[in-house]
Amino acid sequence: MNIDDYRYITTIAEFGSFTKAAQELFIAQPSLSQRVKHIEKAYGINIFSRDAKGVSLTKEGACFVKYAQAILNSESDLRRELADMQSIENRVLRVGTTQFIQSYQFDMLIKTFHDKHPMVQFEISDSSSRDQQEQLLAGKIDIAICYLPLISKDIKYDVIFKDNYVLIPAKGGSLEGKIMARGDDVNEPVPVSMLEGEAFATAPSGTRLYDYMVSLQEKSAIHLDIQHLAKNYSMLYGLAESGMASTILYESYFDPNHEYMPYYYIQDEESELEVAIMWRKEAYLQQEVRELIRLARKINQMAIV
Repeated sequence: MNIDDYRYITTIAEFGSFTKAAQELFIAQPSLSQRVKHIEKAYGINIFSRDAKGVSLTKEGACFVKYAQAILNSESDLRRELADMQSIENRVLRVGTTQFIQSYQFDMLIKTFHDKHPMVQFEISDSSSRDQQEQLLAGKIDIAICYLPLISKDIKYDVIFKDNYVLIPAKGGSLEGKIMARGDDVNEPVPVSMLEGEAFATAPSGTRLYDYMVSLQEKSAIHLDIQHLAKNYSMLYGLAESGMASTILYESYFDPNHEYMPYYYIQDEESELEVAIMWRKEAYLQQEVRELIRLARKINQMAIV
C-alpha cells in the first residue's frame, strides 16, 4: 500500500465511477481497476459493489474510505507543517467560498491579506456552503468562508459577521412606489406581502438566493414573478437599477464606500444569516491559514485604504 492507493479509493468513492475517477487521477481505467483489486485482496474485503447504476461502497468500503481520508489528511498536514518549518516561499492557500465571493467583505479580506503576505498564492473556488464544507473535510481546501449551519462536528469555525437578505426595488417601478408611499415608515422593514406579483430577478436554481425567494413564496403564500436569472450580483443589481426587475441580494454586496440605490430590509425572521470562517478540527493550520483566520475575525473593523 502507498499513499496513492488511498487517494484512488477515495476518488472513486467521491465520483461513484471508475471512469470519472481515472480521468480525475490522470491514469488509465484498467490500471485503476487492477490497483483496486490488489487493495481489496490485500485487505480481504470488497470495497465497491458494481451494478448497472454505477459504483457504490460496501459496508467495509465505507469503513475503508473513512480511514483512508484520515490518512490523506494526515499526510497533507505533515507536508504543511514541514513547509512551515522550512519557511518555503510561494505558498498556496486554498480558499473555498460561496456566493459570498461577490461581496465587498471578501474582496477586502483577500486584498488585506495579500498586502501583508504578497508571496502567498491563492487558489479560490466557489460553490454551495455544503459543498465547501465537504471539500474542507476531504482536505481539498484549507479554509472555507461560507454561511452556517455546519454539516459536521469535525469542523471548527468562527462567525465573522452577520449578513442579511435585502430588497432592491426596480428603479421607477411599482414596488419602489409602494415603499416610498409608506411615508414615515420608509425605513421600516418591507412587509413580504408588498412583494406580491412584482417582477423579480434572482440567481439561478440551486443557489441560496433562489432558495430564499422560493421559501418566501411558500411560507407567505405570495407569488413573485421571477422573470430574469443571473448568477452575477452586479447583473442582478443592474437589472434593478435599469428598472427591469426588483431583486434580493445580500447586504454584504454593498460597499459602504460606494453609492448605491436604496435597499431595504425584509420583514422576515429568516432574513438574517451568519457568515463563518471554517477549518477542519484536527488539521494542522499553517502560518498563512492562522493569519487569514485572524484577519477574518476583524473583518467588521477593516477599512479599505
